[in-house]
Amino acid sequence: MFALTWMEVFYPDRNGPRFTAWRSRTLAAWAQTLDVVISIDAPDLALLHRIRTRPKQHMVKDAPDNEVRAFMTQFRIAFGRVLRDLRAHGGPEIVTFVTGNEPRERTVDRVLQVISETADGD
Repeated sequence: MFALTWMEVFYPDRNGPRFTAWRSRTLAAWAQTLDVVISIDAPDLALLHRIRTRPKQHMVKDAPDNEVRAFMTQFRIAFGRVLRDLRAHGGPEIVTFVTGNEPRERTVDRVLQVISETADGD
């Protein structure tokens, strides 16, 4: 899902017929393959802090706050579009966790719970 989102944001001809057809086929294939998509998000302030303090480089790490927020918004919109279109192809359940300042261990526990419940349902 991340790769499709990335393409939504950065692929210059994402509205062309070849990309549109490929995207539709890809979403249809993933819709039949995936049982669940777990989306982990955080408030803008938490994400801004994570981008700024991460040890690795990031394309907006040193950009002004308004540019980082615009970048995050662009990705959220694109990710939402990918998930919506995945569901339109009969795709899986979408579970979203907003983590904020939640300890990583708590997020991991919640993700593992969804995976366990999904595996038990098969």
